[in-house]
Amino acid sequence: MILRADYDTNAWPQTPRNRALREMRRAFAFHVAGDQHLPALVHYGIDGHRDGPMAFAGPAVNVGYPRWWEPATAPWTRPKNAHDLTGDFTDSFGHPLTVLAVKNGAVQPRLGDVRRLMDDKASGLGVVRFNKANRSITIECWPFLADVTMKGTQMPGWPVTIDMLDNYARKPAAYLPTLQVSGVKNPVVQIVDEANGEIVYTLRIAGQSWRPHVFAPGRYTVRISEPETRRERIVKGVVAARDQAGTLDVRV
Repeated sequence: MILRADYDTNAWPQTPRNRALREMRRAFAFHVAGDQHLPALVHYGIDGHRDGPMAFAGPAVNVGYPRWWEPATAPWTRPKNAHDLTGDFTDSFGHPLTVLAVKNGAVQPRLGDVRRLMDDKASGLGVVRFNKANRSITIECWPFLADVTMKGTQMPGWPVTIDMLDNYARKPAAYLPTLQVSGVKNPVVQIVDEANGEIVYTLRIAGQSWRPHVFAPGRYTVRISEPETRRERIVKGVVAARDQAGTLDVRV
């Protein structure tokens, strides 16, 4: 028996699922999940593949009910290769889904030793490391019986290091002038579309310079702040263009 659609995956209903992901990507948020689901690192798609945030479902310490990711037996996922477990797929609810790493448990786990049984079911530990200095995220996935002192003992496909910006990898349509910020360090930059008043995204940059990207030409409000001191500077009417090469000096 093959499960055609799992309504416990947060992929349904489709409209609130997409609304939640759009809110997450506005903050370049990385989604960490758990429970007893199979270990997987995925990139959500909303309108297309890889335009949403990324998510890591870590392994359970003691898997009781194992799952398997077998796109070859589920043609509606549209696998490009019958033997590939990673790549771009379409989930059972029609959403674009990119699988970057995944670990299936054994179909017939070893019996007689509870530790081997747990290891065969893809039990283990997940670790996510956030590097504030370079804004990178490293995802680790360790089998239950792994020797963590040795290299190469993580589950196949891990570790994976991504950039924080990968959590909103939608293709830009235009750019604002490059911001040159003084008065604060590593400020929070928020971009607001003046056409509809919506926040495009909010991002804490690394350093004092940033070239904001947007998804439509037009005018935008740029809010630059340092939350720790509540210092803030707002610049309105900033023009976005596809070939924008100017700079904007902002002192907060």
